[in-house]
Amino acid sequence: MTRPRILGTSGHAGGQIQKAASALVADEGVVVFRLARLRDALGARWGHKRQQVWEFVDRFARRILAPTDIFMRINEVEYLLSCPGRGENAAQVVAFRISEQTHAFFLGDDEPPPEHDVVTLMVAKDDAAKPHVIAAEVPPPPPTDAATQFKGYAWRLVPIRTIRGRELEVRCRTVEVIPIVGSPQPWLKVEVQVRDDIVGQLLDRSERLGLDPDDLLRIDTISLDYAANLVRSRPARHLKSPVLVEISLRSTSLQTRHRLQALISGIHHRVRDELKLEFVDIGPQAPRGRINEAVGLLQGYVGEIIPRVGGGAPSDLNGLMDRRWPALSAVGSDLREALRTEADIRAFRQVAADLAPSLIVHDEGFGGMDLWLQVGATHLAGHELQEIYVIPD
Repeated sequence: MTRPRILGTSGHAGGQIQKAASALVADEGVVVFRLARLRDALGARWGHKRQQVWEFVDRFARRILAPTDIFMRINEVEYLLSCPGRGENAAQVVAFRISEQTHAFFLGDDEPPPEHDVVTLMVAKDDAAKPHVIAAEVPPPPPTDAATQFKGYAWRLVPIRTIRGRELEVRCRTVEVIPIVGSPQPWLKVEVQVRDDIVGQLLDRSERLGLDPDDLLRIDTISLDYAANLVRSRPARHLKSPVLVEISLRSTSLQTRHRLQALISGIHHRVRDELKLEFVDIGPQAPRGRINEAVGLLQGYVGEIIPRVGGGAPSDLNGLMDRRWPALSAVGSDLREALRTEADIRAFRQVAADLAPSLIVHDEGFGGMDLWLQVGATHLAGHELQEIYVIPD
């Protein structure tokens, strides 16, 4: 048996087990859920995916568990969970939520729903009045359950093979673009990750730029399809939220531009009106004519086109100088690296304000809010959206 992985302070395995035992005796709902079917579905890939699965479960569980909950991995594919004080079925609901999201992340949302493997533990007494633990399988929630109806925010995974034979996974998810000044209307954004399926690592910017335009067009096709479905399935609270979707500038090259244009024009115009394209690979040396040509190619098809700044220095914005943009976007880590002094911040803010009325910063969490306000950011992107199950009080 592998060493349990504890959420919380390491070294508290004994304490967690004692708390779980106390919850079991108190009949507060203790369950064990298994990811054996995910392991079987991954097959030979389980060996290099296993650590990623454990880390994903840990990260996701941290977001939805209460401080009083008990959660630990007890072996390679089994987790023990209890939610004392949160209602009789709370642990079961949370277990199904974690299992569902983990399967969707590693197998893709297009795969059939998994046959969840969740058992509830109870204390019973035999004829001699000696207590013992019994286990009973828990049926999954019905597919029409309100908490599972909306799938637009779920991860979507699509495997592709590049022109040169490299095995990749394209992952799309929805994050929220939160206004921090001005209009209160939030946006939605399709974030795209590209992972090497063999080594299990995300491709960095230079590796993605090294892909062939045909490969980049396939990635854009997946993200545009996800975005169109998101527009069609937005819940009531986001019916007026536009959808920002990443597109590679290199997909507008001579090799692929007509196919990209046909792809976007094939989306219903009412859906396209809700889309904003974000050109994500504009480098500091990108010629202005090349950027203007790409904008002209697609401008009539979507609501707006927004360039992502390739760095944080004012010179990184040189290629964008020929027009007034509806907004700019930038990666938070790039800005932190480049804007080290107050003079750097002032210079970037001035150039950015001359180019566009809005600045979107991609950054998970809100830890850099002071810097983002100093550079004139109007929106913060990266807060992951979830349709959380309603947990009984």
